[in-house]
Amino acid sequence: MDLAESCARNPHDRFGKVMVKNLAERGCPLLSVYDYPSMEAQKERFLARGWTRCQVADMNEIYRSHLDQSEVGISQVICGNITVEFLDAFFFLNAFQEPTRW
Repeated sequence: MDLAESCARNPHDRFGKVMVKNLAERGCPLLSVYDYPSMEAQKERFLARGWTRCQVADMNEIYRSHLDQSEVGISQVICGNITVEFLDAFFFLNAFQEPTRW
C-alpha cells in the first residue's frame, strides 16, 4: 500500500499561523498540524504506526530538483515567481506499507 500526502509545516511561524487559520476558516482544519509540526515529526508519526518506509521532501526541494526546469520556467512566466517562503510552508510525504507475505 502507498500513501501520498501534501502536508503543512512550520505552523508556529508567521506564515504558518496565517495558513492554518485561513484553512480552518474555510472548513478545512489541519487537526494534527500542531502535534506533528515538522517533516521529521510527520515521518516518525507514520513509521510509528506501522508504515515500513516513509520519505519526505519540502516543496522547495521538489521545485528545484524534481521538476522539469523548462516547465518551471513556463509556470513562473504565467504565475509569477513563487516565493521560497510559500514553498517552504509545505512538504510532500510518501509512506509505504510492504505487503504481508502469507
